[in-house]
Amino acid sequence: MKRFIIIICAIILGFTPILGIATICLFVYDALTNIKGIILCSILMLFSLFLAHKIFKWVLLIGPLKAISHHTSSSDLDNLKSRDGK
Repeated sequence: MKRFIIIICAIILGFTPILGIATICLFVYDALTNIKGIILCSILMLFSLFLAHKIFKWVLLIGPLKAISHHTSSSDLDNLKSRDGK
Protein backbone atom coordinates (compact mmCIF):
# COMPACT_ATOMS: atom_id res chain seq x y z
CA MET A 1 0.00 0.00 0.00
CA LYS A 2 2.87 2.36 0.80
CA ARG A 3 4.44 1.79 -2.62
CA PHE A 4 1.07 2.45 -4.30
CA ILE A 5 0.75 5.83 -2.54
CA ILE A 6 4.32 6.75 -3.53
CA ILE A 7 3.56 5.90 -7.17
CA ILE A 8 0.38 8.02 -7.12
CA CYS A 9 2.28 10.97 -5.61
CA ALA A 10 5.05 10.54 -8.18
CA ILE A 11 2.50 10.60 -11.02
CA ILE A 12 0.88 13.76 -9.65
CA LEU A 13 4.20 15.54 -9.11
CA GLY A 14 5.48 14.37 -12.48
CA PHE A 15 2.37 15.66 -14.22
CA THR A 16 2.81 19.25 -13.00
CA PRO A 17 5.48 20.35 -15.53
CA ILE A 18 3.33 18.96 -18.34
CA LEU A 19 0.39 21.11 -17.23
CA GLY A 20 2.54 24.22 -16.83
CA ILE A 21 4.30 23.95 -20.16
CA ALA A 22 1.07 22.96 -21.93
CA THR A 23 -0.46 26.22 -20.70
CA ILE A 24 2.52 28.15 -22.03
CA CYS A 25 2.21 26.28 -25.34
CA LEU A 26 -1.42 27.39 -25.67
CA PHE A 27 -0.33 31.02 -25.47
CA VAL A 28 2.59 30.45 -27.84
CA TYR A 29 0.38 28.71 -30.39
CA ASP A 30 -2.16 31.52 -30.11
CA ALA A 31 0.57 34.04 -30.94
CA LEU A 32 2.30 31.94 -33.63
CA THR A 33 -0.34 29.97 -35.52
CA ASN A 34 1.96 28.88 -38.32
CA ILE A 35 4.54 26.08 -38.45
CA LYS A 36 6.88 27.99 -36.12
CA GLY A 37 4.32 27.78 -33.32
CA ILE A 38 3.79 24.06 -33.87
CA ILE A 39 7.53 23.36 -33.85
CA LEU A 40 8.12 25.49 -30.75
CA CYS A 41 5.22 23.87 -28.90
CA SER A 42 6.48 20.42 -29.87
CA ILE A 43 9.94 21.19 -28.54
CA LEU A 44 8.51 22.58 -25.30
CA MET A 45 6.25 19.56 -24.82
CA LEU A 46 9.14 17.15 -25.41
CA PHE A 47 11.11 19.04 -22.79
CA SER A 48 8.18 18.84 -20.36
CA LEU A 49 7.87 15.08 -20.92
CA PHE A 50 11.58 14.67 -20.20
CA LEU A 51 11.27 16.82 -17.08
CA ALA A 52 8.17 14.92 -15.93
CA HIS A 53 9.98 11.60 -16.32
CA LYS A 54 12.94 12.88 -14.30
CA ILE A 55 10.64 14.15 -11.51
CA PHE A 56 8.71 10.86 -11.50
CA LYS A 57 11.88 8.79 -11.09
CA TRP A 58 13.26 11.22 -8.47
CA VAL A 59 10.10 11.02 -6.35
CA LEU A 60 10.09 7.22 -6.61
CA LEU A 61 13.72 7.18 -5.45
CA ILE A 62 13.53 9.49 -2.42
CA GLY A 63 9.81 9.54 -1.60
CA PRO A 64 7.19 12.26 -1.87
CA LEU A 65 7.74 13.87 1.54
CA LYS A 66 11.46 14.40 1.00
CA ALA A 67 10.78 15.61 -2.55
CA ILE A 68 8.43 18.41 -1.49
CA SER A 69 10.02 19.39 1.84
CA HIS A 70 12.59 22.11 2.34
CA HIS A 71 16.04 20.61 2.99
CA THR A 72 18.08 23.56 4.19
CA SER A 73 18.32 24.67 7.79
CA SER A 74 19.70 27.71 9.52
CA SER A 75 22.87 27.42 11.55
CA ASP A 76 21.42 30.01 13.95
CA LEU A 77 18.99 27.41 15.27
CA ASP A 78 21.56 24.71 16.00
CA ASN A 79 22.47 25.71 19.59
CA LEU A 80 19.37 27.27 21.07
CA LYS A 81 19.39 28.48 24.66
CA SER A 82 16.41 29.29 26.81
CA ARG A 83 15.43 32.90 27.38
CA ASP A 84 16.58 32.66 31.00
CA GLY A 85 20.18 32.20 29.83
CA LYS A 86 20.48 28.72 31.31
